[in-house]
Amino acid sequence: MFKQPLYIIFLFLLVFSPLAFGTVEAWSLLIMEGLALLGLLLCLRQARLAGTFWRVPGLLPLLLLCLYHLLQVMPLPAGLLGLLSPATAQLYGQADGLVGRPDWIALSVSKKATLAEFFRFTAAAAFYVVTIQLFSRKELFKKSLMGLLFFCGLLALLSIMQSLFSNDRIFWFRKLTFGGSPFGPFVNRNHYAGFMGMLFPIGLGLFLYYKPRVSYASLRQRLYELFSKRRTNLHILAGLCVVLMAASVFLTLSRSGIVSLGLSLIFFGLLLVPTKTESRRGIILAVVCLIILMAVGWFGWDPIIARFEKVRNPAGNIADIRPVIWKDSLDIIRDFPIFGTGFGTYMDVYTKYRTLPGEAIVDHAHNDYLELLSDGGLTGFLLYVWFLATVVLRSWKKFRKRRDSFAIYLFIGSLSGIVYMLFHSLTDFNLHIGSNGLYFFFLCGVLVSSAHTRLRDGLDPTLLKPLKVPPPAWSVALAGILLGVCLVFNAGGLIGSYYERSLKGIRPGALKEKEGLRLLQETIERAVLFDPLEPGHRIALADLGMLVSGPEPALREYEKAVIMNPVRAEYLQKLGLAWAGRGDSGKAERLLKAGIALDRNASYVYRTYALWLFTADRRVEAMANISTVLSIDPSRTKEYITLMLLNGLGNEDIQAVMPELVLPHLSFADYLVKTGSDDMAALEYRKAFEFIGNEKDPLPSYFYQARQYFMKKEMYEEALAVMRKGVAALPEDAGLRVGFGEVYEKMGMLNTALEEYKKALLIDPYNLQAKRKIEEAAQREALPEPATMQPPNTDRDIIRMGKDGRQEPGPTQPEAGLKQPEKK
Repeated sequence: MFKQPLYIIFLFLLVFSPLAFGTVEAWSLLIMEGLALLGLLLCLRQARLAGTFWRVPGLLPLLLLCLYHLLQVMPLPAGLLGLLSPATAQLYGQADGLVGRPDWIALSVSKKATLAEFFRFTAAAAFYVVTIQLFSRKELFKKSLMGLLFFCGLLALLSIMQSLFSNDRIFWFRKLTFGGSPFGPFVNRNHYAGFMGMLFPIGLGLFLYYKPRVSYASLRQRLYELFSKRRTNLHILAGLCVVLMAASVFLTLSRSGIVSLGLSLIFFGLLLVPTKTESRRGIILAVVCLIILMAVGWFGWDPIIARFEKVRNPAGNIADIRPVIWKDSLDIIRDFPIFGTGFGTYMDVYTKYRTLPGEAIVDHAHNDYLELLSDGGLTGFLLYVWFLATVVLRSWKKFRKRRDSFAIYLFIGSLSGIVYMLFHSLTDFNLHIGSNGLYFFFLCGVLVSSAHTRLRDGLDPTLLKPLKVPPPAWSVALAGILLGVCLVFNAGGLIGSYYERSLKGIRPGALKEKEGLRLLQETIERAVLFDPLEPGHRIALADLGMLVSGPEPALREYEKAVIMNPVRAEYLQKLGLAWAGRGDSGKAERLLKAGIALDRNASYVYRTYALWLFTADRRVEAMANISTVLSIDPSRTKEYITLMLLNGLGNEDIQAVMPELVLPHLSFADYLVKTGSDDMAALEYRKAFEFIGNEKDPLPSYFYQARQYFMKKEMYEEALAVMRKGVAALPEDAGLRVGFGEVYEKMGMLNTALEEYKKALLIDPYNLQAKRKIEEAAQREALPEPATMQPPNTDRDIIRMGKDGRQEPGPTQPEAGLKQPEKK
């Protein structure tokens, strides 16, 4: 059995999925999903040949969830869609008269994203089924879990070493493509914490199970028996793995991971209390917790404490953006309550509802429950709850009758691991990570197996009931078809991405050559051929058409992209510019405005519209657009100043555009300084802080920038006024207090400056700059008053300098400590 292909695939997936950087890339998802579905195919075929297939708890809701994914991508009559999901119909109807509205529309706003989620979910569900079938055999059950524990312990050790000796690469060789905060093989430390945190309780259960039992009276006999047993070795190794796993979660500095780990440990202890295990198990559990805390303390608690302190910013507000994303997610749920927007479409739909300024991509809700409700609606949420409730409740009923300690500890451990993930999912999206989603369903399989698999010989292998008839032939064929479609879908996406990346290798000058244009078009067409559901390839083809053939052929491709994904503002605006190129300014403006409506807090949509307004000689409207975008994203002020200059606006015009916020005026003042307009710059610096009350989270850098300018110009009263507003806006910022004191010091008000330095030290006792300033002030006070210098009359008044630079008494100078005679 250990050498069977099914079991080899099973073990390979357990090891591969976390090591493949969490299985979040197309190539790793292809391998994971393909092997999981191949495992299901082999499992069904083997069950058909053997005539035995054990019933799987929760199989019905699982199958319904798979079908629900497919329902979301199935085209429906437009009228029926309007009844089922009016908000989805409205999205497709926002460009009525501008884009050919299809007669049949799917519930999902992005078929490709929903199909990708379908295959990922189906693979995880297949792995759950395979886990239950394999773990119905006790020998596989025990050995697999012990092997998994040792693997996790080794992975935790390597991850800790990487965190201590990092070279900014994953396991010292894989560069980060899009940035991140890696830990272990995961790009995001929170996802490593999610992976290791849900497996930690299983490791803890195995550690408690393998506690050796020694009953000899003699201490020598006890020690000999203790260390000569295989069980003791397993106990020690399991304990070491458990400590490493927990310590690595702490070292990730993942606040959600640490809190969830503590809550799951409490849950584990509460479940352990009513069981008929030895009372010493509770003491051992407490000792393990103490060792974990000591191990973390060896690395230092300061970074962990500092991480939790960052929940609030210097202004006292919550620094995390998650609450804002959650609030926006509730708006999505309110508009798509029953059927959602389509699994995997959160990133596309969120732009229409986000209140976060800027263009940063928000690909997940950082709350798996909210994302499930927004993507799948109440229907998908209830199906998930049905599945999980069925698995837990049916397993609990059997667990209450179990007396085998291994089954008891594994049930408690696996249920605690599930609880861990349910807690962590409140603030993260672990279940959307390939490896973590796979392992969550694996934990569900372990839960079922620990409650049902018999561990004694001479009995049926499991308490699960077998199907009355083996799986029919059509089920095997269906699994094969599913596997084939999965491979084609994922491989097509990979090949399409390859051709898309190859476009970057074409030299820029090729656009001016006929052969280069032909090569470019062929490359994009191949990407469309292999990945026809990707609207980005259609956009690339249309962009090329705009360059080569004009707007006419590009219009068709832009329209196809808009129909494939009607919530991408960029697609609508590109279509609008194509209509502008054709001379239809009315359609162009409607589409440009529709793009703004789909992403109101992204600056690029306003920039595109403003540029078009400038070309249409509508400067006043363009300036109003720029003022709006600067209110949304002040950090891009310099970029828009350049844009206005290129379109002929003067300093007075630019000044009129600036919104009532600090940063735009500071950026404009900085530009004025560089161009030599000092008088206007000083006015802008003063004006900027009239709007400090409009800032939700003012930054200390605002005040430093203006202070530096006024100090350089020796306008100390102006610098003092700026810093006074700074300490009023951010009273808990020690750095601003030091800066305030430095202005006083420059003005010669040393005592007032010293008071500010002391206030800074009260706020932050570790502020080195404040300490240095106070020490310098103390040294100045310790220096003697300079005496009035008189020209020496005799050699007696001359003080000689020693070789080391110190004063030496002259020939008649009294020695130190001797009192000089008073003059009469």
